[in-house]
Amino acid sequence: MLEALLSDKYHQYVDASLEWYKNLVELTVQKHPDLKEVSDWLMPGRMNHFELNREAFDWYLTNDATHLNLDSSVES
Repeated sequence: MLEALLSDKYHQYVDASLEWYKNLVELTVQKHPDLKEVSDWLMPGRMNHFELNREAFDWYLTNDATHLNLDSSVES
């Protein structure tokens, strides 16, 4: 039960982070269209980073939670 709650909390963090980056990129490109190429490079990298972290978190939560500092904020 606790494992599912912790996983859900982390997944919410990942989803919110990806949404934040998406919004940031959209706003930046609206104001600076010349940065479109940079945004096209940035977003896939951010998505890959957060999705890998999501998978790693769940794996460690299930298999070896000693590698997770569950007493710190998610940004730590």
